[in-house]
Parts: sequence; C-alpha cells; structure tokens
Amino acid sequence: MHLLFFRFHFCVMEINIHKAKKIHLVGIKGVGMTALAQMLKALDKNISGSDKEEVFFTDNILKRFKIKVFKGFYVKNIDTDTDLIISSAAYIRKKGNTFLGSGPGTKIINYAISKNIPVLSYPEAISQLFNKSFGIAVAGTHGKSTTSAMAAVMLEHCRKDPRAIIGTKVLNWQANARVSQASLQRTPFVLEADEYRDAFLNYYPHVILLTNIEWDHPDYFSNNAIYKKSFLKFLKNLDKRGSLIYCADDPGATEIAEKNQNVPMLSYGFSLESRLRIISEKGSSKGTNFSLVLNNENIGYFNIKLFGKHNVLNATAVVALGIILGLPVKNVRKGLAAFKGTARRFEVISYRPNIIVDDYAHHPTEISATISAVKKAWPDKNIAVLFQPHTFSRTRALFGGFVSALKNADRSFILETYGSARERAVKNKTAKKLAKKLNSLYFNNISTAQKKLPKVLGDKDVLITMGAGDVWRVGEILKKQKFQKR
Repeated sequence: MHLLFFRFHFCVMEINIHKAKKIHLVGIKGVGMTALAQMLKALDKNISGSDKEEVFFTDNILKRFKIKVFKGFYVKNIDTDTDLIISSAAYIRKKGNTFLGSGPGTKIINYAISKNIPVLSYPEAISQLFNKSFGIAVAGTHGKSTTSAMAAVMLEHCRKDPRAIIGTKVLNWQANARVSQASLQRTPFVLEADEYRDAFLNYYPHVILLTNIEWDHPDYFSNNAIYKKSFLKFLKNLDKRGSLIYCADDPGATEIAEKNQNVPMLSYGFSLESRLRIISEKGSSKGTNFSLVLNNENIGYFNIKLFGKHNVLNATAVVALGIILGLPVKNVRKGLAAFKGTARRFEVISYRPNIIVDDYAHHPTEISATISAVKKAWPDKNIAVLFQPHTFSRTRALFGGFVSALKNADRSFILETYGSARERAVKNKTAKKLAKKLNSLYFNNISTAQKKLPKVLGDKDVLITMGAGDVWRVGEILKKQKFQKR
C-alpha cells in the first residue's frame, strides 16, 4: 500500500495566495489562524494581523515568530499595499459569492473590500497550500488534535520534514504548526480538518484518517443525518489514488467508509473486524503501552506518554498512517514514544500537592473517555470534574448525554456556559439546569470557582478542569495557590 506517486490538485481561483507578498490576518490569535501565520511567514510572506486585546496562548507563538499583531479591528491596521486579507470565520459572512464583515470585524473587512483588496476565509487560504501538497487530513468528531499532532511528530521522527497545522499547542514544538523550508510539492502536510460549517470540503487530501463520527455542532448541522452527509461529501474529495484509514470500532466512521470502497482502506481498532488490531493495552501513571497485529501478524509493542483507551486508538491510527506510507515500523514506534502530547488534551498541569488535569473535552463521549482515563491512571483517587459547557446549542441538544457522562465522576461542578463568538444565541440557564440535574455546585464565573473549590476538595481528589472555553484558567490559579484551603 506504499504510495508510489503523488497527484496534486490545483484550485482555479482568482485570488492566489502564492502570489501575495503582504498579507493581513483578521482574527490572527485564533489557533488555526496563528498556525497559518507561521506557515505563511516561513514561505517569506510579510505577515501582520488584528485581534482583540484578550491574551491567548497564541500570543507567545506570534511574538516568537516576530509577527506584528494589532490590538483591535481598526482600518488603520491595513497598509495600503496589502495584497490579501485572510479572515477567521468569526469575522466574515458570505453573501452570494462575496464576503462581508461580521461582528467586530465588520469595518476592517468591508474597508478591504471597498479598496479592492482580495479576501479569503481561513479554510480557503489553507486549501491553497494543502491542496498543492501531499495532504494528510485527520477528520472526525473526537481526537483530531491529538491524532494529527502525533502523526506530524511521527513523520518528523521518520525524517519526512512535514508541514502541519494543529488545533492546539503541540508540546514537542511549543507551537501549533510545523513549517518546512522544502517546496510544498515535496513534503507531506498534516492538517486537522475541521468539519464545522463544512470547512473540510475545501480540502483534497491524498490520505484521510477518520477517527469517528458522532453528531456535533448542532448550531450548523441540525441533525445527525446532515452531519454524516457532510463527512460523506468530504470522502469524495479523497484522491482516487489515495488511501482511507478509519476506526472499525466506531459505527459512524465504519458506515461512511463502507460507502467509499473505491480506494484502498485500512481499518484499525480493538474489534475483530480491524485489519490493524489492538490486542492488548496497559496503562500506568506514566502512560500506556499496547500491542498490535496487522492482518493477524504481530508487529509488536508501542509506548505512548498518553492515557486512556481513546488515545490508544489515536496512536493506532498513526501506526496505520505509517503503514500506508511504507515507513519502517521501528521508526514509527520511536516517533510515538517521543510524542509529549498537546495542550489541553489530558494535560497534567500539577502533581503536587494535588493532581490537576486540564482537558478540552466538550462532548459527552469525550467527557466519558477522559474520566475513564483518569480513573485508570490514578485508581486510588476520587475524580472531581469542573465542567464548563461550550456553546448554548450543544448544551441544549446533548443535555442528556452530558448528565450521563458527568455521573461517571465522583463529584462534578458546573461553570457557566462559554458562549462561542460564532453563536448568536441568547444566554440561557442550561448550565444551571445541568448543575441542578447532577445535584452539583454551580459557579457563575471563574473567580467564584477558584475561591470555592479549595474549600470543598480534599487531598484524595484529582481535579479535572474540562471544556473548550477558558475553564483552564481555574486550574492555573489553583496550581499557583497550591490548593490551600481558604
């Protein structure tokens, strides 16, 4: 199954990112936008950007790469000789075939349009780089960030000099992108391919790695059928001479894969139907080791510094990628062992005096998986979860699932919902209802949580700060306080 040749897709577009010299990014502090900025800078583009004053982890990355960031979305931020504007989806909206500014980005985007400066959305800009490369797209509801980061680090250790754009900070790089000085056509490009608003339909990969499919983003995909249909469309973008890797344990991924049997496929998982099958796994407080068979032939043990069954599946997907690409298994093994993890994905931020784990889980399935992994890592501890729901629409649509998942913890606490900038919903009392249903304490802000939690948590508790918003701030505060009761 070694891919012997590449076939490249070229987009016929009036706006050419490759010809642009001076590019301004609106919403540059967003995780994906920061990664794109790093990649464009490595391609010798003159990069600047605008964003809100709030401090994010991406501020340090942008500073390290010496990328100019303007505070606020002001027209004066755009130089008259700017060739191209790239905007985060949060600050533009489409009307017909053209873009208009949205929210805080309204003036700056509309000004650019009035001056005939071309505007691209984030996925459109990414596609012009990705589609010109040997593209490896990691897609699925859960596990995209960890799997794509692990894949890129593995390729790095196999000396393939990959480019990569990841949806969080990769601890190996202390950045969320990996750049390369080689030409786009000569290097693999690992991309965390987001399904939200059908963004991944812009991409034409040579390999798709499909982790799982479970309904999410109800503010855009009104039901599960529409959600799955989007993935089916994406698989049709796969190069005819490419390969599909999918998790045989997941019903959604299997269903979609079986409808796309015109390309070579490699299934993985614990199930007997998997061609690359996990036959054992053992976790400890230092990580997990597991063994695999390929077509019933043992290919040995692998070790990762990660926890939980879900991360064993993620790592096995990366082994499958190595097999598809014809890489030596011993090099793939070394790459997995070298992977340090990603920010906010089961990130242990404190061991003493109390263990604090920060995790991005914001879907019931992810919550259950994280709690299960913590129980395996510290079986003699009590599990306390501070959960911050992410988006009002998701909390409403998956309410029952959240209740069931959080009941797996010994104790749970609920923080006020983190509303997304992309959501125009009016604040409601869903988070309070969730706390009431669980008989849990409810905190209306971070300050209240950090003051009250030390009073109710004990020495035997492991605290998980959980959610896709800014709940991580509570863990950082408690870490500095050393969990002293007040």
